[in-house]
Amino acid sequence: MSELESALTNSGILKKDLVRLNLYSDWNRVLFPPIDDTSPLKITIHTQPKQQTYSEIVDYAAQYSDVSVHFNLKVGENYDLTLLRSIPNLMAVSLDGYEFSDYGQLESIPEQILRFGLKIKDSKKLSLEFLKKFEKLRELSLERHSNDIECLNNLINLETLKLRSISKPDAAFLVENSGLKRLELRLGGLSNIDTIGSCTNLEYLELWSINRLANVDAISELNNLATLKLDQLSKVTNIKSLSNLERLRFLSLCKMKRLESLQWAADIPNLERLSVTETTHLGVEEFSVFSNHKKLKQTNIYIGKKNSKPVRDLLNLPEITHFD
Repeated sequence: MSELESALTNSGILKKDLVRLNLYSDWNRVLFPPIDDTSPLKITIHTQPKQQTYSEIVDYAAQYSDVSVHFNLKVGENYDLTLLRSIPNLMAVSLDGYEFSDYGQLESIPEQILRFGLKIKDSKKLSLEFLKKFEKLRELSLERHSNDIECLNNLINLETLKLRSISKPDAAFLVENSGLKRLELRLGGLSNIDTIGSCTNLEYLELWSINRLANVDAISELNNLATLKLDQLSKVTNIKSLSNLERLRFLSLCKMKRLESLQWAADIPNLERLSVTETTHLGVEEFSVFSNHKKLKQTNIYIGKKNSKPVRDLLNLPEITHFD
C-alpha cells in the first residue's frame, strides 16, 4: 500500500479496495480489470504509454469518479505529464523514483487534484512553489523536498500532511496550517516543533526517528488530538503532562529509549489504548502509574523478556485489537 493509499484508509475516505491498473512496457498485454465504478481507480505507470494505449486508458478511467495516477519513475525514461489533463475525475497524482527529466512538467498537473505525493531522490534543487496552485489539495506526501516548503501555508484546505527526510531545523512552515487533522513527521533534521501548537485541529500525530528533536512539549497544546505515536526519538527524556488532552484515546511509544517517566502519559484522562514496545529500560515501577487509570481498556506491552510479563500482569488488561 502506498503512502497516499495509507493516508486515505486511515482518514476513512477509502472505504473499498482500489481497482488497480498496472502499465508496463509491453502495452499489447494490458488487461483492464472489470469496471467497478463504486471503487477508486489507481493507475500505476512504469513506462510512458503510447498515444493509442493512453486513449484506451482515458476511456477506461472515465468510468470512475475517483482516479489516481502513480508514476513509478525509471531512470532514463521520458514521461509526459501533460497527458494527465485528459483523464476525467483525476483526484490524485504521485511520483516516486530516482530522477525525473523535466521538472517543469509538474506545472502540467491539473489544479483540481485533492491528493499529491512526491518522492524523487535526485531533486534537491526542486522548488515546491508549484504546489501553490493546488488550492483544493487535502492530502500531501513529500520525501526529501524542502526548498520553499513555506508555501505549504498557502494550502488552506490541507488536512493530511506526511513529511519524510525534510532538512529544516524547525516546523515554521506549519504556522498557518490550522486545518490539519493528520500530521506525520519522519526522519529529517527537525530540532524544533513548537509551531505544531498552532495546528489546533490535529487529531493524529506521528513523530518517527527525528534524532535532533529533544522537546515535544508543544503536543500539550493539541486539544483535539485522538492518536499520538512517538517512535525512536532518541533525545526525548521528559514530556510535559498531557492532562488537558481529553480527546486522546490511543498512545503508542516505540524505542523511546531515554524516557525517564510515564507519568505524563498516565495523566491523559481518557486514554483507552496504550502500546509500548522496544522501550526495554522501563519496568513495573514506571508502569505502576497506570494501575488506577479509570479509562484504560487495552494494552500492547513488549519491552523485553524481563519486564514484559510483569508489566502485563500489573495492568491486567486485554491486548489491543487495532492500532489505527
